[in-house]
Amino acid sequence: MKGRLNEKCEIYSFGVVLVELLTGKRIFDENLPSDSAQRVAEILKPILINKEMIIHVMDPSIHGQYSVAATRAALLANKCVMTYARHRPNANDLVNELEQIQHL
Repeated sequence: MKGRLNEKCEIYSFGVVLVELLTGKRIFDENLPSDSAQRVAEILKPILINKEMIIHVMDPSIHGQYSVAATRAALLANKCVMTYARHRPNANDLVNELEQIQHL
């Protein structure tokens, strides 16, 4: 938002990609207003932190058959798209969490 790129900006971008993978929906769409990606992330935040609500945003092609790892990935995505950079994980924490998810 401030025009500066740093590690936390990359973490946010990763979170957006992770949300796209989990939901099966593109967040960045050239046909939408430029701030739509941020709005989508803001809308998804309350859903991504509530395990019971995650099913409503997950990719429908998996027919509700997602694993504990997918739930953990959704919670991680939520951390990555936090509005304030200081609330996002750093790269080391992100990698550690991804490694833990991989072993589930």
